[in-house]
Amino acid sequence: MHRLLAHRLFPALVAASLTVACGTALRVAGIEGTGDSNGSASGYGSLFVNGREFDTSLTEFRLNGASATEADIKVGMQTSVQGDLLAEQASSVSARRALLAPIDGIARVGAVKTASLSVLGQNVRVDEMTRLIGITLDELDSDMLVDIHALVPASGEALATYLAVEDSDYSAGSQPLTLTGFVDTLSATELTIGSLTVDVSAATVVDAVAIGDRVTVTGQQPTRGGTLFASVVTPAPAAPTPATYADRAVVVDAIDGSRVRGGQTEIELADAQRRDTAAQSIDVGAHLLARGPVDDSGLLNAADYWVIPAPDVLLHGVVASLTPNIQVLDQALTVQPLTQYIESRPGQPRQFSATDLQLGDALALVGYFDQSGQLVVTRMERTPADPIAAVYGVLSDIVAGVTSNTLVIGGVNVITDDNTVYESVGGTEISETVFLATATTGLLVQAWGEEVTGAHTLLASRVRLLNSEEDIATAR
Repeated sequence: MHRLLAHRLFPALVAASLTVACGTALRVAGIEGTGDSNGSASGYGSLFVNGREFDTSLTEFRLNGASATEADIKVGMQTSVQGDLLAEQASSVSARRALLAPIDGIARVGAVKTASLSVLGQNVRVDEMTRLIGITLDELDSDMLVDIHALVPASGEALATYLAVEDSDYSAGSQPLTLTGFVDTLSATELTIGSLTVDVSAATVVDAVAIGDRVTVTGQQPTRGGTLFASVVTPAPAAPTPATYADRAVVVDAIDGSRVRGGQTEIELADAQRRDTAAQSIDVGAHLLARGPVDDSGLLNAADYWVIPAPDVLLHGVVASLTPNIQVLDQALTVQPLTQYIESRPGQPRQFSATDLQLGDALALVGYFDQSGQLVVTRMERTPADPIAAVYGVLSDIVAGVTSNTLVIGGVNVITDDNTVYESVGGTEISETVFLATATTGLLVQAWGEEVTGAHTLLASRVRLLNSEEDIATAR
């Protein structure tokens, strides 16, 4: 028997009941019937970690419209699961990219921990929860052709959940490009999606298209940044099927009282239970996961939902304790049903859960602090052993000393010594005096170094300010 776990914006809840490794059980009463679960794949194996397991022993798999195997569906790919959700039976699993196109521009925020890409006239957010394949955020450049899976709202910035480089030295017109988005304007010969003009005069249009429709366009772009000459335009509806059960992760693009919309999905939250502990409110641009029955009009009446904030803490260290909480550096970690687990050690099975952890395991962690100050982990990746520990986050305290300085970065105690190298944004080395005169609480800082055994403290070999000069001036 094969099992496929699925999640949406971040690993999440897939059906009416689930059990997770941390012992939490969630149940939604009175929901029956088949339906669909749309979101990014989060892992494989008989694990109750990131949401409901699906029995895929009789499942048909497709990737970008072609027949595929379970192994072809990668973590982060936007995936649609059709089947009996309550019986955990998947009849079909289909993953499809949102973009196969060159990067036309990059705007970096917070020293490459977040980037906004311009791709075929669309703005795409990439952050530490984006599953990057064989590349880091700071290595992305405009010569690259990239394969992107993303949550695409009807307006505003898309959120990338998976990004792989298909060609590191792309030439305009060298291959067909693909885009999924919403039609903004339409005439007999062209349409626009975001700021991209699409010539459809010679295209095969699979079905009638109207303004506001979600479509997938394939075609050629002879000139970078120019018109896309479509060969095929295909409707790509993503609205829940009426009178079924559904779960959806969306980027919210409209709010009307207790009702929100993300793309083609309209969600009623009036009677829903909020499951997360984040401080973030529901605003336009918020990342929301909702699940529940769909009425005859197509409205998803949420039984419960999660608001999932962007990550603001990154840690890289070893497991110092497993009980009562997993602890890395001096941080006790909170694991929730939305936590994603990734096994990155060579030769190891890709199945991985919190119960598999051992003292001394090296982890790369992504997360956020909730309303109570607990560090909630949204991604836990077990990596090969690495002597370098690291932390990225907000500088909340700094105390200058005679022989060393003490900083609190992302909740982690960091100390410096005479060998610590200080850097400004971009990695330019600066003096300790300049660093201390510049560093202000509230700024983003990253530190690398060695964990002090038994002290749960990071002895920094390098500390870098991550904000721009404009940010620093504003913070003063």
